[in-house]
Amino acid sequence: MNLPGNKYIQSALARAVIDAGYLDTLGKARPGRHPLLTASPDTLARIRNFSAFISRVQHNFLLGEYPLTFRFLQQYRLSGAVFSAYLDIHQRLKKEKASLQQKEESFISFLDGFLQRQTTSRHLLMRDILSHEAALKKLRDKNAAPAEKNSRRLPGFTIDHPVHIDGYYEVVALHCSPESIATASLKIPRYGKKEKIYCYWLQPGTSGFDHFEIMPPLLALLQRINGKKTIREIASGGKNSPPQTGVIQLFQAMYEMGFIYFTKSAT
Repeated sequence: MNLPGNKYIQSALARAVIDAGYLDTLGKARPGRHPLLTASPDTLARIRNFSAFISRVQHNFLLGEYPLTFRFLQQYRLSGAVFSAYLDIHQRLKKEKASLQQKEESFISFLDGFLQRQTTSRHLLMRDILSHEAALKKLRDKNAAPAEKNSRRLPGFTIDHPVHIDGYYEVVALHCSPESIATASLKIPRYGKKEKIYCYWLQPGTSGFDHFEIMPPLLALLQRINGKKTIREIASGGKNSPPQTGVIQLFQAMYEMGFIYFTKSAT
């Protein structure tokens, strides 16, 4: 970019790079009303692109947790549009001296909304990748916290004692399979393709995760497990109602895979 020699113009340029609000104000000015606008017809667009590039570099701390997300943002040439749209929020958080966690949560939430509003197959794929990596990040964060050791675990399967999830789980709706995302062997999904619901599961003290496709009825049962209700209560809706055999069989399968356990009393 050829910079005018005038110090005032250079000062205005520097401010425009770090202040998206000022840049927007310049965009509303008439051509020629500000010296900076006479440098080139596309000066403001070039400044915004440069600011977006700076913003992207300042989010490199997320590369370790979201490598595929950033890789495919670049590969599909979406990075510039995303960080240009995020510029105001990024600069505001920087002025507020937000923590890295706040910056991460803000950007991931923004990116999810940005991708959700688009209507192309590539944006669908990008949202799948983001959802996948965000779920793994949440599981790792939960697993990093000290685990509560429950010495009241019962051996065997029972329908009359409180049931617990063994570990942590996240539910994700995807158009692609978790395997294809994890191996980056991705094919762009057809827009309008129905999502499948997957449960990502991480047991305490482990580094790997398991996943399985989950149907809405089973998901509804899973979400009722709170360490207080028994399977009899979950399966029947009440302590005195007969439990549904099919539901008990589903819980039996979850127990055999190590997904749930039981205790003598509620926690």
